[in-house]
Amino acid sequence: MKKLLALCLTVLLCLGSMTVAATAEAPVEITFMSYLEQYQDQMDKLCELYKTVNPNVTIKVETIGADYDKILQTRITTEEVPDIFLSGPFTYNEMYAPASMDLSGQSFLSDINMGPEFRLADGTYSAIPFTSQVWGILYNQDVFAAAGITEKPKTLTELTAVCEKLIAAGYIPFAQGYKSSYVKNQFFGFTYAVDPNYAENIAKLTAKEAKLTDFDFIQKIFDTAEIVGRKYTQQDPFNDDFASAASRLGLGEAGMMICGDWIVANAQKANPDAKIGMMALPMSEDPADAKVYSCDSIGLHISKTTKHPEEALAFVNWLVTSQEGKDWISKDLKALSAIKGVSPEGAIALNESLEYISAGQSGNWASYLFPNGIGTDQSEVYDRYLLGEMSRDEAIEALTTIWSEFEA
Repeated sequence: MKKLLALCLTVLLCLGSMTVAATAEAPVEITFMSYLEQYQDQMDKLCELYKTVNPNVTIKVETIGADYDKILQTRITTEEVPDIFLSGPFTYNEMYAPASMDLSGQSFLSDINMGPEFRLADGTYSAIPFTSQVWGILYNQDVFAAAGITEKPKTLTELTAVCEKLIAAGYIPFAQGYKSSYVKNQFFGFTYAVDPNYAENIAKLTAKEAKLTDFDFIQKIFDTAEIVGRKYTQQDPFNDDFASAASRLGLGEAGMMICGDWIVANAQKANPDAKIGMMALPMSEDPADAKVYSCDSIGLHISKTTKHPEEALAFVNWLVTSQEGKDWISKDLKALSAIKGVSPEGAIALNESLEYISAGQSGNWASYLFPNGIGTDQSEVYDRYLLGEMSRDEAIEALTTIWSEFEA
């Protein structure tokens, strides 16, 4: 009996080994859906790097810019979920949680400084922070030098003076890419966090416990928008998207652009020698209101219905824990990350932004706390205001009505 049991155990162990070997040797394709258009070359390199580590696994990246969330939600509905996909934090993370694998028990979490952005209400994690990003005023250092600008503005009066100096020197003060809706949405949404109580304020607006006009920050947003969004832009900013506006910045046509650090890649595509820095966005005459805005903004999810869970987890584990993965984020993406051991190399804008963050001059990306769906109605108001079809008072009134009437 003992011999028979031993024989059966041996056979089972052999079969188990054969199954593992077959799984490891069989070619596998992992689909990875991304919206990082500006990093397509870097994503291609990531796939090549992992191929050298695991030759039998092919990472196939599909990059979608416009309508990323709409397309991803459609694929979730039709049960065509990519094996790995990206999302924004907070409400976006919550939206995709039902389609995501619970990553809470994974050992690679110890290599990440996990914050609240991708933590669900029950304390579990449906994604890991892939990269962190910083948003503020990007500026061309050579243009500033040519215009004789030696100090970064801390107030709206000082920012106006910088714009006038740039015009006098023959430069566009701000390149804006209004053809890309996110450029406008980020400006009018992230900056709710000029008020340190932004999370409480948004909760009150969502619960209909307050009106938008009850808060001073909305006036600060439009004070700033009058300068950076309407008065000191290029002609016809709605003809430029984020990439062409970034080209203007890189080529030295414009001195500044309001966007995130990812725009540096586009600016340097137009001019590899462009030196692009970052400074805080002033929003009043109080220097304390001059901030950069940072967030663990991009989360990496694994589909809970993936047919290749082990391979998908192995890839994420490699990206987070291996030196090759960390170096790719540091040297190729040149990005900030909550992943330990990542430090962007040669990234002037990010290194300057870290000075503001270390000094406490930063806010979060407040609009990621907005209720899902409210942005569509808000975007129309932003467009009409920036086109001059609405006054600031009319725009604020319209936004107040949207908050009061919106039902999530």
